[in-house]
Amino acid sequence: MRRSNFQRLMQWYTLILSIMVIGVTLVAGIISVDSYNAQIRQAKTYARQRVASALLRYQEVTSDFARQLGADQSNLGSLEAYFSESVPSYAQYALNAAEKGGNYFYWPQQVFNFFINHDEVDKLELVLTSGKNHFVATRLNRSGRIAPKAQVSAGAFVAPLINSSSQLDSAGTLGLTFNDTSLISQLRQSQSPAHMQILVVNDRGALLTHYADSSVTAGEKTELMQAFRHGTLKSNNHYTVDTYQVGSTTVNDQATMIVAINRSGLANMMIWHILPIAGLGLIVLLLLGTTLWVTFLRYQRQLSTIVTTVSAVSSGNLSAQVPIVSSHTDLSELASGINTMLDDINQYINTIYKLQMAQQQASMKALQAQINPHFMSNTLEYIRMAALDADQPDLAKVVYSFAALLRNNTDLSAVATLDSELTFVEKYIYLYQVRFPDRLAYQVEIDPTLADLELPKFSLQPLVENYFVHGVDFSRHDNAISIRATRTETGVRIVIKDNGRGVIPADLARLNVRMTEPLGNSQHESIGLQNVYARMSNYFGPSFRMRLQGNDQGGTSVVVSFDVDPVRRRHQTPMLPGGPTA
Repeated sequence: MRRSNFQRLMQWYTLILSIMVIGVTLVAGIISVDSYNAQIRQAKTYARQRVASALLRYQEVTSDFARQLGADQSNLGSLEAYFSESVPSYAQYALNAAEKGGNYFYWPQQVFNFFINHDEVDKLELVLTSGKNHFVATRLNRSGRIAPKAQVSAGAFVAPLINSSSQLDSAGTLGLTFNDTSLISQLRQSQSPAHMQILVVNDRGALLTHYADSSVTAGEKTELMQAFRHGTLKSNNHYTVDTYQVGSTTVNDQATMIVAINRSGLANMMIWHILPIAGLGLIVLLLLGTTLWVTFLRYQRQLSTIVTTVSAVSSGNLSAQVPIVSSHTDLSELASGINTMLDDINQYINTIYKLQMAQQQASMKALQAQINPHFMSNTLEYIRMAALDADQPDLAKVVYSFAALLRNNTDLSAVATLDSELTFVEKYIYLYQVRFPDRLAYQVEIDPTLADLELPKFSLQPLVENYFVHGVDFSRHDNAISIRATRTETGVRIVIKDNGRGVIPADLARLNVRMTEPLGNSQHESIGLQNVYARMSNYFGPSFRMRLQGNDQGGTSVVVSFDVDPVRRRHQTPMLPGGPTA
């Protein structure tokens, strides 16, 4: 890959990655803002529910106490006496009424007990219809006082005193002013810091509650109260539109809840709410971008070295290798695989070349020995017939065996069946036995199912020849060699066993190692074992095994084994032409 293409690809990847991260960040920001607005809406709903519940409770407390006062005519009479008489006279009046069988009703005591039982009440007012004064008591002055008649406070919850004995006419008005400590505490539980303030105003325009969340400053509180007092809070003027987001709702048909949110404060809080998401998105973008660039640059360098090496190999430098980095990546595995492939190719080329050279040398020697084979074969046949005419069957058999060996040597076929190969080996051993009839015995056994098994030609004869070159001792009369070809569970096993001189263990180990080595161009000594091993191993593949070992007869055994197709009992077509062993 050219560097310009790589840079363009990196630019596209970076652009796509940036768009994805920015898109995810925007979606996360929108979701966060929507969630924040949902929290504000939830806080408004929660506040309305708490305010409605508090107002309903305040009105119930007021109405219950008014009904309690008007439920008995003697209570109303006691209240009339309280407004018209002095304190000592009223006290005596309450005692006299109780002695006549009525309830003991002492208004100052009733007020005192009411304040004790209702912590939320800050002020109690009572105005009788028939009187010219009204009663006012506070939590700090629970005994109360008589004041000139006036209207009940604008911020009080009122309830009429119903005279049950006079056709339910109103005997007066009870007014209670409540503190908002409990309501403020409940509103704070919404935990929605959004620069939000709540004003609860009754139907007479009096402010009942002013709540501000923890994010509201003292200046914002003062500013909002000034707007409320000046009557500009609900007007659509510059102050309301630009500074506050204002909304109102009616609660229990007796009050209005105004919710005011400072626009700039809310915007700042949303910015600080979104800022971590944007910062996180930027950090993720930088990390992913940096990682992407570093990864691609590393891959680009590794890929460049691979391309350079492949180009060098294509130019003829078969020894080139791809540098492998220590990190375990796909390209590292690819580089390792390419190096392994190059090593296998070099080894394969080296092996094939040397095998071909060995095969060509063997073929050349066979051609050199092939001096007019038809003429020699005809001459040997004439000698055999002459021996038969002279009544010499043994001599005729020797000539026939020698002619068969000659014909086999001059046949340049690449493969042979196991049966024909063992037949050739048997004739080879027979010619030695003819020379030493009383000093050599042999035995050849083959599993009938392996008769047509194909293998490289001249694969077994060099192994038998080693016995006659290095192991046989014709000064003895018990020389023996046996060849057995049997079928195993997965393939074939061939054992060539003799009782010759034997080989010491150290030499056996050396020979077993040497015969597995590649054929060398500079070798001049006999390479029969190496040649057989190389050709058989190349033909039968990894399953091929050949080993020299001592046996219980004091001689040497050559054990050959390999896997073979049990159905066809043949192997694949050989990769190299066969030939006699040098």
